[in-house]
Amino acid sequence: MTPLRLLPALALALAASATAQPNPPAEAAFRDGMRLMTEKRYAEACEAFAASDRVGPSIGAKMKLADCEEKRGRLATAWATFLDVASLTREDPARQAERAVAEQRAAALEVRLPHLTISVPEGSRVEGLVVMRDGVAIDPGLWNRAIPVDRGAYTVTARAPGHRAWTTSVTIAGDGEERTIEVPRFEVTERAMDGAATGAREVDAGASPRSTERSWVWPGVLGATAVALGGVALGLEVSARGRYDDALASMDPIARDELYDSAVARRRGALGVGVGALAVAGVAGWLVWRGGRAAVRPAVAVTADGGYVGLAIGGGL
Repeated sequence: MTPLRLLPALALALAASATAQPNPPAEAAFRDGMRLMTEKRYAEACEAFAASDRVGPSIGAKMKLADCEEKRGRLATAWATFLDVASLTREDPARQAERAVAEQRAAALEVRLPHLTISVPEGSRVEGLVVMRDGVAIDPGLWNRAIPVDRGAYTVTARAPGHRAWTTSVTIAGDGEERTIEVPRFEVTERAMDGAATGAREVDAGASPRSTERSWVWPGVLGATAVALGGVALGLEVSARGRYDDALASMDPIARDELYDSAVARRRGALGVGVGALAVAGVAGWLVWRGGRAAVRPAVAVTADGGYVGLAIGGGL
């Protein structure tokens, strides 16, 4: 055999010798696990195998841990551990038998796995939301997904800044059980609402003394707004009449109906905007009559289809 051909064999031998280095703590924990398994003290045996794998990672310890977890009834944990063994041994030609056994055991367990879905609808997703299962945060990418779990009781908690925390419990009792928990819409806490109200009062209380002095700015602004709205109303009315005339002249019944509906909608918009113009003009006139005193915070909203106008005035009126 040539020296070059000896290199792969030498590398495998070195790797095997490196992994075979004695590890007394790992060996002692492994033997304890084997003894406890024969005594059917599975919870303690699993802890021993896990400790052995932590202090001296080995495929043997992982396989026994997976077997122990299955006997203990923690099917999801056993399934994941068998898959871990299969992944670690996939590229090792000397461990293909162990890989095959691990894959077979995992496949047999998969059909028995219970699943828990934590559903978080769009309406429940507020800023800063954290969903936890038994105190461990769940990645948002795992929301609304059926996740394999062991049998047992689980506590699901959801928290978000400024909202009431929500919690619930669920018990998974049997193999293959499918359970879903839905996170509800959150309620704003009283403290958050009180804070918003306090902030609004502070803004009002902090208004500048100049806001109560005589001023003609707002009457002028409102007057100009009234004129602009009047122009919009007039334009909508002219457009509505044009659409109505086109409807009368049209020979196509469908087109005639569409033109007529459009004319009606524009007429309504014109009426709504016209009412808004009159309301704004009335407020401007009232401010002039009052001498333009006090701070005014107008907010006007107009929609051409329904003619809705909202006017809010605050300050010392």
